[in-house]
Amino acid sequence: MKKIDLVIPIQRFTPQLDVTLAKLDKFKNDVETELHIIERPDLNVSEARQLILDDDKYSDLVCYLDDDSEMIMDHWLDHMLHVLEAQTDAGAVFGGEWWGTELRPEIDVIDTGREIFPHSGGTPAACMLISKKRLTPLCLWDQAIGLRSGWLGGDFEEVDFCYRLVHEGLKLFQSTQTQFHHTGGKKTWRDFERTDRNVCTNTMKTLLAYKWRKWPLLEEYFEKLRYVKADPNDDCMLAAGESLRKCYYPVLREHNLHKHPQFIREGLA
Repeated sequence: MKKIDLVIPIQRFTPQLDVTLAKLDKFKNDVETELHIIERPDLNVSEARQLILDDDKYSDLVCYLDDDSEMIMDHWLDHMLHVLEAQTDAGAVFGGEWWGTELRPEIDVIDTGREIFPHSGGTPAACMLISKKRLTPLCLWDQAIGLRSGWLGGDFEEVDFCYRLVHEGLKLFQSTQTQFHHTGGKKTWRDFERTDRNVCTNTMKTLLAYKWRKWPLLEEYFEKLRYVKADPNDDCMLAAGESLRKCYYPVLREHNLHKHPQFIREGLA
């Protein structure tokens, strides 16, 4: 029987984690699993996830989970593994984020997944299955990206990781028969309380797409965006007085991106 390591990186204990663990115990899979909670207050999420790739004690098959990913169905991981095995060029397989309460997919339907793209909303590392053997040296988590680094945004280190996979010729798939509740997302939402979520999300997606179209020629231009200042008392918030325009404009102008239509539309250039 194949073994999958379930990995939940956290910086500190949260009450939500107990709920997540209870749901993991409740809903069963045929595949063998081992749970690892990586509690490292000194690391951001990207750094913790990269530790898994670098450490040989973990299995080839790794499923990253957030501490607020509540499973709602049996065989959720079996379905994801089936997609990974069926799609030999898959770099990662994702579960389907879902916010309702009554969905129960038909589990007898053969699930070969659906292909998705790095910028889509269907690429959360809140439920991501990978095979380490398929990854190249470039397929790593950018350890400078993460809220503890003061980088704006809650999900974009995952999108960057997905772009790396695609750059290396791998594809992304979502298991159509795996659903889970990403019940939190509160950190991401708090990021945008004093800004406009759509503006920031569209900006980061555009920057990442631009970065990877030009890779590796413009690798360094992205450096400054990794260190947008965070509130010293809450690294999920912008520092007082910071604005999207103030954070982004110098970098955009330096690389002549202030003329980019997307940034003009978002009012950042």
